[in-house]
Amino acid sequence: MEKITGFTRLHALLVDDDELAQVCRDLPESACRSQPHNYGVHVVSLSLTKVGEGLADPKLVLAWLLDAIGTPTWALGLLVPVRESLAMLPQLAISARIRRLPIRKTVYVFGCIVQGAAIISFGLMGWFAQMFSGAIAGIVAVALIAIFALGRSLCSISHKDLLGKTVDMGRRGSVSGTTGTIAAVVTLLLAVGYSVGWIPLTVPVVAGMVVIGGVCWLLAAFVFGLIREEPGATAGSIDGLAAVIAQLGLLRSDAQLRRLIVTRTLLLSTALAPPFYIALSGDRAASGLGTLG
Repeated sequence: MEKITGFTRLHALLVDDDELAQVCRDLPESACRSQPHNYGVHVVSLSLTKVGEGLADPKLVLAWLLDAIGTPTWALGLLVPVRESLAMLPQLAISARIRRLPIRKTVYVFGCIVQGAAIISFGLMGWFAQMFSGAIAGIVAVALIAIFALGRSLCSISHKDLLGKTVDMGRRGSVSGTTGTIAAVVTLLLAVGYSVGWIPLTVPVVAGMVVIGGVCWLLAAFVFGLIREEPGATAGSIDGLAAVIAQLGLLRSDAQLRRLIVTRTLLLSTALAPPFYIALSGDRAASGLGTLG
């Protein structure tokens, strides 16, 4: 009989107890027995990472912090491109390697630890910014974001697989929906706190919130380590990088795909712009930046 834990109680609280909800349509019997526990682990761990993202959002919070401590504009401009590119591109190279591991939760745990350590270091840099020149702080910040993004790539590629191994397809949407709601509430409260002055908009306080965000990732790593994962299949891995290169010819032959990619590329400006809005809203003085919320 499955042992009752806080995670299984969370599953009982969030998931309907109807007969269909308890059916495992794409999980083996051993994984099905552990599903209530694993569902709770996913919800708690993913909620912690999403709350961490809200506390240390590179587009807004980290950009504000860099602007407030006087880093060069080029550092602000690199935050989002470095994070997005290094979070996505390495997945093409590492997906096949991760597929060959029978137990993959260690990849996710390690990725969370890397992200947490990078974000905590970012917050500490904000606290001790007076010890560095603006240029040095900018270089360190971009390096930390690169490390953070690499950890993010490990988590992104492994979590989808782990969710599929431990939670039935009928419950996976509930995991993302619940965690998204929790993170949205926390982020909204944080934004209101900054806007109305409940949370002082100063470098030490914002840096402290960033450190707390990093701690959230470390807690998420600890929680996810409690997941009960069965060894998975290791065959059938595909080299993602080779597959992409092999399909580049589609850009010439498929006009609809080409238009879609061009359109999405042009829309990148919406993702790249927020740090520059932060820079334009301030005057390079910490007291003059009051638009983070």
